[in-house]
Amino acid sequence: MKIEKLYYFESAARQKSFTKAASECLVAQPAISHSIKSLESELGFDVFVRDKKNISLTPQGEVFYNDVVKILDKYDKAVEKARDFSNYINKKIIIGLYGFSATIPMVPILKEFKQNFPEIELIFKRCHNTSCFESIYSGECDIIISYCCPDEFAYDDIYFKPLSEDSLLLAVPPESNLADKEYISTRDLLNADRNMHILDTYENHIRSFVSIPYEKLKIETDVELLHFSGFLNRDIIFTTQSEMDFFHESDYIIKEIKNISSKAIHGIFYKKNNLNPLVHEFVNTL
Repeated sequence: MKIEKLYYFESAARQKSFTKAASECLVAQPAISHSIKSLESELGFDVFVRDKKNISLTPQGEVFYNDVVKILDKYDKAVEKARDFSNYINKKIIIGLYGFSATIPMVPILKEFKQNFPEIELIFKRCHNTSCFESIYSGECDIIISYCCPDEFAYDDIYFKPLSEDSLLLAVPPESNLADKEYISTRDLLNADRNMHILDTYENHIRSFVSIPYEKLKIETDVELLHFSGFLNRDIIFTTQSEMDFFHESDYIIKEIKNISSKAIHGIFYKKNNLNPLVHEFVNTL
């Protein structure tokens, strides 16, 4: 029995829908249906009661589901531990980047670490903030370098080590109705004449101060795409001074935001129980 069948079954049972399971598992809906039928054939009993609109677990399916959840949890943890240990054996640390510009403040630190530990390979891969915790949990990344707002890293099993902080500012094109403002108030944000682009990292923090209409707030999951999309459309961008210095969009005007506690904290996320000692060695050098 392939492990994918158990993942498909667990998702379908939890969501009571083959369609939702297909979306979550990133496969076509017929693949879920075929997998469940194959699973039932192997088991020798039906796990679902099907009607035109809904699915529900059979009594046998309920018993099976309860144990499958435990099995998948143990399997995921086993894979996670093995990947951590494999990275240690192979003397490597996998670092996820939330856009290249997010690494700029880290360059001197990374260079110094490499000089002190030349035998350790630093492997970089791109990731989005919306999936960075999944990347850490799965072992795809040991560390994530990213920005976040002060209230965005309350997780029991993931540590966040702040390294620096920057003020969250507004980059405004000169043709905007906000360009002549000395500073930007929450009322000004509501009355802006164009769309605003913001990293998903900052969205909840900003919305706690001002209810910008959803159709006007364009959520980006990548630092470079944030600025590229904002600049190309001549829109307003929530950004930091260091990011603006990096992208050199000279005709944009930087504005402070009034009445919003807006700090973008730059740092690293890493798993509390990572079994790769090199990760903790890296963190301790920061």
